[in-house]
Amino acid sequence: MVFHLRGLALGACSAFLLSSSGCTDQTPADDDTSGTDDDATPGDDDSTPPPDDDTTPDDGIPDTYRGLYVSMQLDGSGNPVVAYYDKDTTGVGIARFDGSAWMRTAPPDLGNPVSPEKAWMDSKDWGKHVSFVLSGTTWHLAFQDVTAKTLKYASSSDGGKTWTVEDADAATGGGLFASLALDSSGSPAIAHHNSTGKDLRLARRSGGSWSASVVDEGTDGVDAEGGTVAADVGQYASLAADGSDLRVAYYDAANGDLKLAAGLTGAATITTVDSAGDVGAWPALFRSGTGWVIAYHDVGAQDLKLAREAGGTFTAEVVDSGDYVGADSAVAEIGGKLSIAYFDGVQNDVKLATDTGSGWGIRALGGGASETDLAGAVGYSNNLIADATGKLHVATFRYDRGDFVYSKTSP
Repeated sequence: MVFHLRGLALGACSAFLLSSSGCTDQTPADDDTSGTDDDATPGDDDSTPPPDDDTTPDDGIPDTYRGLYVSMQLDGSGNPVVAYYDKDTTGVGIARFDGSAWMRTAPPDLGNPVSPEKAWMDSKDWGKHVSFVLSGTTWHLAFQDVTAKTLKYASSSDGGKTWTVEDADAATGGGLFASLALDSSGSPAIAHHNSTGKDLRLARRSGGSWSASVVDEGTDGVDAEGGTVAADVGQYASLAADGSDLRVAYYDAANGDLKLAAGLTGAATITTVDSAGDVGAWPALFRSGTGWVIAYHDVGAQDLKLAREAGGTFTAEVVDSGDYVGADSAVAEIGGKLSIAYFDGVQNDVKLATDTGSGWGIRALGGGASETDLAGAVGYSNNLIADATGKLHVATFRYDRGDFVYSKTSP
């Protein structure tokens, strides 16, 4: 079976169809009839996460999904808090680990609170492409209003009990690949892709109000036959802040390039970081102790790459050149050593690459017998956070069960 991960085909035998005697080349049918393409999946029209989220009989996919678009933070005690899209309630879900057990809530003001009674209680469908930031006692969320196809922002100052929801960008077609960060004043900024304009947009909150603008409208590309590929830029946006330096890494789909927009608090400067082949999907922008780095997927070679900045110039290297690796990366740092979590499309697993100082040490994190071993078919919406004790926290979507899983490990 071939999984289409937000538009990236990563060929693999299905790890969740354990009774299958081999691979097929048929992708489960999507169940959307909107006719509007708002993501990067060829032939798909609803930003459906892999491999499917419908109710098609006999496709081997659970009809219960709560855990899509996993976005993790650590609280003041070092315990994980996870925001995600809850397909059961078509709203945002929140899960907190208290050190011994997970507690889940579906805040009623962040989408539908109850299923299947939701239809008469609340018609909102919120929460795809959710991005979560926890700052002190304030929780921040960015996500897509799936029905309106616009970008929303929500905040809570009481530990997620009550929320204030705001329109961050009302431009239709927005909210895809939403990436939230706080600027030097603590105000939220959100980078996202607009499927109508096929561009990268940035929404910023200042003085209690939101403003939004196009950061990069892209340029037309050329296909292998010399034909024109219409401009399409901003997919897989990854926004990060370091003091007053606010940057976003993203994919230029029309030209197959990894791009970076810097200086977003003023006049943005746009740079092509890597244009060697078809590269730049799934970037993870991270400010390390020595400078900015970007982990990303080489779409053409199906490799994991890392670009490091030194003196304003990025140098790229291949981290893992195995078959179908490198999608959906996340970066953390412990003791000056980088670690990258990413998808293994052959084993349907999460892999971890750690800089040893003399190369990259690579190992699989899944396949264990317990929840903490990331068992099952995992590797989508990867999160990686280092804590003060030198441990790495990993959260990822488990798509054979339609839920997220979490583990804590050493680099």
